[in-house]
Amino acid sequence: MKKLLIFSALVFALSGCVTELSTARRDIASDLTRSPDNAGVLSDKAGLVRRDGDILRVRVRRGWRTFVDRGVCEGEYTCERHRAHLIWHGRYVGVKSNYGESGGYLLVDTQKNVVHELGGEPHFSPSGTKFIVAETDAYEAYAGPAVWAVDSSGALAMAKSFESTVSNPDFVAWRGENEVDIEGSTDAKGKVKFRIFDNGTAWQIFPR
Repeated sequence: MKKLLIFSALVFALSGCVTELSTARRDIASDLTRSPDNAGVLSDKAGLVRRDGDILRVRVRRGWRTFVDRGVCEGEYTCERHRAHLIWHGRYVGVKSNYGESGGYLLVDTQKNVVHELGGEPHFSPSGTKFIVAETDAYEAYAGPAVWAVDSSGALAMAKSFESTVSNPDFVAWRGENEVDIEGSTDAKGKVKFRIFDNGTAWQIFPR
């Protein structure tokens, strides 16, 4: 009798797991239909990105980086969704990520097999050699506008972060290669414009 009860409990637990897994798979498939990968990235001739159902694969120097969609999006950090967004300099793959009620942005360096957590979508300068991340997620590694750039070898590094300087920042426009406009809030005022520029030695920010 005791063995029968244990067996019944195991069967019940297993059926619950199967039902939960089936629900998650349906939710993942539905989300992929509503919000698909960038088709141009998947069809790129270099073959850097591949979608296999709930798995997004990015080809790196020795193998593949995998990003797996999981769970049902019912609230904060209840699921994971990853979408191929762009290929930059033929080397970096941008991946939009969602974790329920919060999101982020990952930039994969396929040559070094390194993932940069940007926190928000990159906005590229006219030459494409640098970008700014204005809109950031408070749950990411940093929160605030940040300028990133590549050197002559193609390596990426953060040039400057203005963490805690501006709240709720939004990208407006690049003005050439060394100046960019954003909008944001300060403690004293509502939404105002800011100018971020390279003065030759460092990036600075001032109200416009």
